[in-house]
Amino acid sequence: MATNENSTAITEVASFAALRARKPATEGERVFLTSWNARAASDRSINYGEGWFIGNLVAGSDDGGFIASNGGAYHWRRDTDIDALTVHDFGAVPGGTVDCAPAVKAMYEFMNGTFARGATNNLSSKVGVRFGAGTYLIKPLDMRRYGKKIAADDAELRYNPSGYFAAGDFVLRGVTTSFGKQIATRIVSDKSNSAVLALNHRYFSIYGIEWEGQQTVEQDKKSNLLIGATLGVFNDTASNKQPFLTNECVGGTFANVSYFKASNTGEATIYYLDSLDSKFTQIYCSKVAGPVIKVGWSNRKVGSWDHSTAIELSEFNFQYCYAPAIWIPRHGQGLIRNGWIEHSAVPMDINNGQWLIEALSIESSTYDAVFFNSRVVMSQWSNPTGVNYDRTTAPGSDKWFSYPKNPDGSAITAMVSGYEMGMSLFQNNITYLDNPLRAKWLSGILRGTIDSKKLWLNIGSFQMPQTGTHWKIEVDCRSTYYSLGGSGPMPVNNDRSAGTLHIHVARGAADVPAITYWMEGAPGITEVKYIAQDSNKLLPGLWIKLPATIGEYAVHVRGTGETSQEKGEWALFKPDGQVQAEAPNGVDAEPRASMHNGKAGFGAQSDVAAISTRAQDSSSVPVEQSRPYQWMRVNINGVEYAMPYYAFTPQIKTQPAATVSVAAGATLNLTVEANDAASYQWQKSTNGTSWSTISGANKATYTKDAVASGDAGQYRCVIKGQVAKADSSVTTNQVTTKTSIVTVRA
Repeated sequence: MATNENSTAITEVASFAALRARKPATEGERVFLTSWNARAASDRSINYGEGWFIGNLVAGSDDGGFIASNGGAYHWRRDTDIDALTVHDFGAVPGGTVDCAPAVKAMYEFMNGTFARGATNNLSSKVGVRFGAGTYLIKPLDMRRYGKKIAADDAELRYNPSGYFAAGDFVLRGVTTSFGKQIATRIVSDKSNSAVLALNHRYFSIYGIEWEGQQTVEQDKKSNLLIGATLGVFNDTASNKQPFLTNECVGGTFANVSYFKASNTGEATIYYLDSLDSKFTQIYCSKVAGPVIKVGWSNRKVGSWDHSTAIELSEFNFQYCYAPAIWIPRHGQGLIRNGWIEHSAVPMDINNGQWLIEALSIESSTYDAVFFNSRVVMSQWSNPTGVNYDRTTAPGSDKWFSYPKNPDGSAITAMVSGYEMGMSLFQNNITYLDNPLRAKWLSGILRGTIDSKKLWLNIGSFQMPQTGTHWKIEVDCRSTYYSLGGSGPMPVNNDRSAGTLHIHVARGAADVPAITYWMEGAPGITEVKYIAQDSNKLLPGLWIKLPATIGEYAVHVRGTGETSQEKGEWALFKPDGQVQAEAPNGVDAEPRASMHNGKAGFGAQSDVAAISTRAQDSSSVPVEQSRPYQWMRVNINGVEYAMPYYAFTPQIKTQPAATVSVAAGATLNLTVEANDAASYQWQKSTNGTSWSTISGANKATYTKDAVASGDAGQYRCVIKGQVAKADSSVTTNQVTTKTSIVTVRA
């Protein structure tokens, strides 16, 4: 018998069962429960569930932990705060051998019972089930029937297999921790295939828990699957397939899981439906044969629950994942931040989703992460061992390695139309946009103002790892500060307009690159030089000489080369921006330009203009030579000259029919085909000598409806070539068809 500091005798009770049977000697009697479970006198192990109780000489309802009663006219109430209770106070014993499911159930029911709710202004359900430090065995608990029972004729019954609407809160808490790798509360599997916690709750939260599934089949080091497992099934050879938690709540489920670890699992650790406002943080796993997080949907029509939504995953590290560690298809408004998946078969499957992903690393995995049909904005993605993400491989193809169906067994179909697809990737070494880009304006990678004493600018170096690598550099600037000037002639290469220097840098033969440049407008850049190559893969420097009177310049660069998305050694441009007064010791680039359509065009080579167009022998194509069609005003080196040009004379390819017979009332058609024709005019004659112009008959085909006998006669077409307005009377630049004799039958 122990005593307190006032030497008052303390009455001890050996077990909760004994406490139930003991009637208080007086109202308010205090006794000390030494252990919830009865123990042998020789048992010196740690006590669990001990504490002070106060006796009351009125009836009370026994709850297995806070109030002890045998149903008589008395009860004992634990003398502690409700939020200080743990499962020990309801009979749980750590160690991993005693089934603690009854204690979990009892504590849950107490926190949701009348007494606890009344004592906390209806907030005790949010305290939930709390554990101490240690390992706990919990055999499967069916917690699905704490909500309202659904009537047999209620349309909601089909979406609620338990026959009950969802209850409110379910909270499971381990010992307080600040790190998901330092968890002091472990729950172990009983190695069955039923969920440890089968829930039907609108809100659930898990904190400070390690789940040990006790699955024992090892990993195939080559495939990263379980030994003998089937790709797409993943856990068919697992020694047990026990989930930790399932939640069948429909129409919106709010989840919060933090400081949680899963190890040696044979099935999805957490699986729930119809997610809303859910957060998973500080989550870790190792050796899992099912997803750590699996989210599906109910297909409930009210609310259109054909997808899940609003999940955030952050600060997680998933190791040795034999199945996709994250399986959340058809998800909207998802966030992933600061995560790592390693040594996996298929790292994750977020097909048909909408995700913002930041600082995700995937490595040492067999297959790519599945992003099929997903809308993704991703930054600082890391794949140091070459594992990628796959947005294009469709289910059913031989390159599809994830689950072949949705979590509910339905076919994988597109969630949104192709119009809504797209991806943005923001890396330190690349920005990839699979969508339209609208920018207010674009600035060059190099820009500045002119120091008239330092006109030579080094644009930078260019790495060209492949034979076909090609860079295009554009320099925007203007050769002068002054206005455009008057209307008088100016040379084409100095017309005072702002302009652009275009430089093409391509890998050439051996160590000699192919570098050319040309200008539009008047950027005023007079020289382009490059530093000779030691290797055809690297151009060490590209220099330009800026004009002394320029205001500002900007350099823009684009290229054909591979990026970090395609290859380990990719094309690189390293901007320099150095300026100096003296010319670099470089090689002159070649001024050369062309604009053409593959058949005709114009250009310039060094200081000579070039033109390429179709040519014809003068003997085969007649030309009107009596006078020029027009004089063209041409600026040559700043001086305007008159240049004549002549029109082609038409050539008839197909004559109209020599004789045409048409029935009265029918339609007459006469057709001619000619090259270089500018106009047509059909004429009619009754004698073949005098001809009259037919009004409106000025096309290659003449048509006359409902012909009569008066339409019989001779017809021809006069075809003219191009003539200037002032030369409309010229008759030498025309041809006339042969005569077509038309008869009209009665």
